[in-house]
This record gives sequence, structure tokens and C-alpha cells, in this order.
Amino acid sequence: MGVAIGIDAGGTKTLAILVDADGNEVGRAQSAGANPYDVGPEAARAALHIVLNQLMTGGNVRAVCLGASGVDREEDRAAAETRLRAFVPTRIATDIRNDAAAMLGIVGPPRPAMVVVADAGSISYGERADGEVVRAGGHGAALGDSGSGVALGIATLRHTADVLDGCEEKGPLAAAVIKRLDLKRATDIIARIRHPDFDEPLVEALGALLNDATRSGDGKATQIVDAESAVLARNAHHVAGAVRTEKELPVLLVGKVFGWIPEMRERVVAAVMRTGPVSIVESTEGVHGAARIALGLARERPPS
Repeated sequence: MGVAIGIDAGGTKTLAILVDADGNEVGRAQSAGANPYDVGPEAARAALHIVLNQLMTGGNVRAVCLGASGVDREEDRAAAETRLRAFVPTRIATDIRNDAAAMLGIVGPPRPAMVVVADAGSISYGERADGEVVRAGGHGAALGDSGSGVALGIATLRHTADVLDGCEEKGPLAAAVIKRLDLKRATDIIARIRHPDFDEPLVEALGALLNDATRSGDGKATQIVDAESAVLARNAHHVAGAVRTEKELPVLLVGKVFGWIPEMRERVVAAVMRTGPVSIVESTEGVHGAARIALGLARERPPS
């Protein structure tokens, strides 16, 4: 019964959902990351093949929207299109977008609108009424992606290394990391997070320890949350102010970090509200935006 597929292809996970003509989810598939900058072109191609192979059976699919990190440049989009077309016949419509742009499909077509993502990575992304894009962040783990799960995990590991080196006192946060990773000395950290490549999911998972640590009165955990929240809120404020009109601005919040650390969500919401009236929309899975875009394409293309 499915007619459209939305794909959210990240660096650590690729999630795809199949929807029927009314937009109801009728199937889903998951594989490893499909960002070629993180996993390489061949692994990205293999990840797409896995999810599409599971969802395209039956021959009813009329459109696919791929929202992918790492497709900001035209040459990146062209390469992503080539990978997608290896498994999607030309009779099926396709749309390739930056993952944040695809997520905005959740709020529908009216613009301006914006999304703040705080997941493995983070970005504040908005589109003006004339279609012009304004963004802040979203540069990947190497540059920080403030407020992301990976950034929170790295900050947590830095603190833990300082504790094991004897430069900072051990509180609930460092104690939890030391137990989770079975650390004896600071030099053990690199061995734990490289196997041999950077273990992004493991580092991201450490960010989830921060909320309990702050509630336990861990001052360092509070400092980390404050610092990361401040930058993410600043980025969100900048984008909201740059794209909005006087009318109510739809602001989509996506990502597990907002669930992990409610304070971060509150800081971001307060920041965008300072720019004027907003309507907050929340989703735990940005893939539904890509599915909604694909469904719009499917409705324009009758069954073959």
C-alpha cells in the first residue's frame, strides 16, 4: 500500500519509512550511516540499498525523498542522486535535500519556517519567505556541533580525562563515565572510543549522562550543559531573527538531546521567542519530513 518513501541518512544511522496515500506509516527500515564523509561512498551506497530493498517491494512506490547530512554543495547532491538512482528507477520521482531541509517537510510548505536539530549532530536551519536559506552550525563533529549528543559526549570525556589526570575533582558525571567505560587512567579513553575509528554512537550516548549528573549537583555537568545550551540557543536566535516576518514563525524541534536535557529545549525555545511570536512543533524523528515531501511528489505522479 505504500506510495512514498522518506529517508533520513545520517552519519551513524539511516532510517527510512514507507507511507501510504494518506501519509500513514506502513513500513520502516534501518541501516548504518549513509553520510559518505563519515562512512565512505561505498558504505553509504550499501546503507541506502538495505533500506530501499526492504521498502520498495510491490512496485507501488512513486516517490522518494532523501534527507542527508553532507549534501550541502551541488556536487554532493549530485553524488547522492547517483547513489540513490542505483536502486530507484527513473519512473520514480526523487528529491535530495540537506537533512534539516527535509525535516521542515513536517511543518508543511508555508515559509518562513525553521528547524533546530539536537541529535547526534546539531544545526539551526531556516528558510525565508523567498526561499533563501539561513543556517548556523551543522558542521560536523570535527568542529563541535554545539548542543549535539556528540559534542556533549566529547565535553564529558574531556572532563573525565581531567579527573583521571588529577586536575579536577570526581563528581557523579565522571564517576558514571569511568564506570560505563571501565576506565583506569585517562589514556584508556582513546582506546575505548576508537575501534579503530571514532565510535560516534558511544560518545553520543555519554551525553545522556549529563541530566542525571546535573540533578545530583555536579557543578561540572552543569557547566557543560550551560555552555552547550548557550551556543545552540544563540544559533537558534540568529536564524529565527534572520528568517522571520512579523507573523508567527513555525519552529520545529527535532532530536533526542531535547528529551535528554529539558533545560536545553527550554533555552532554545526562549531564544526563538525573543525574536517574536513562534509556534513550536516537536518531533522525535525528522524522517517524517522527508516522507511528507515524498508524498507530495507521489501525488503529482499518477501510478504507472
